[in-house]
Amino acid sequence: MSYYKETLKFLFLPIIALLIGVFLIGLGIYEKVTSPTKGFEAATGYLCGSTLYKDEHYDAVKQESSAATYKLTYCFTVDSEKYFVTSDFSTAFVPAEGTPCEILYNPENPDEAVIGGPNKNSTQLMFIGFFFALGSLPFFIGSVGTIIPKKQSKAETSKSSKKRKTKSDNSELQFNSLGIIMSVIVMLFGYGACCMMSNSFSIKGIISYYITSFTLPMIIPILLIAAGLYTVINIIYKYFKNSNKR
Repeated sequence: MSYYKETLKFLFLPIIALLIGVFLIGLGIYEKVTSPTKGFEAATGYLCGSTLYKDEHYDAVKQESSAATYKLTYCFTVDSEKYFVTSDFSTAFVPAEGTPCEILYNPENPDEAVIGGPNKNSTQLMFIGFFFALGSLPFFIGSVGTIIPKKQSKAETSKSSKKRKTKSDNSELQFNSLGIIMSVIVMLFGYGACCMMSNSFSIKGIISYYITSFTLPMIIPILLIAAGLYTVINIIYKYFKNSNKR
């Protein structure tokens, strides 16, 4: 009985994180399905201006500073007539003028338009929920190697050295799998941050945004992707290298 209590204690927070993730993903899907933009058509808009939303601020008590944020205005054309739409979100990363962006508009009234892409509220909810759910995954995998074997070892105390070696190999494989999953999560988080900054899911759109609008803080998601990719390659290389020695 104490074994199951220990298991529940270990998995309590991961289960909560998983439930929050599933809830946010479901909420994002619900918002997407019930969105008032359902039935809107897509057009390509181009950044034509930005408006200061919140000025740069320094908190002397917390000794923290926050960057200035801006709302973006895009122009798009429908039936040779130009329309304008301003973002309902603010960002500290302002693209260069002329940067393209997906615009969703009401074909019956093009003045009724919103900015598409990853920065939509429904997409952000699903993005956050996705990482809550993924973030809980390593704990569930780790529990297999830390909690479950304890119960098995009591029932199998007379196993041979060959069996112990097999168990060690399985633990190593499990550790490698856990490392790969965590590295992939880091890579996906970096890619998601790039999508949010550039408001584009495509690699081409992200690269174009970086070329035209690069600022130093934008290097952080790239470093996360590079670190995650390096770790995955390193784990796989070491695993096969050790396998060949056996």
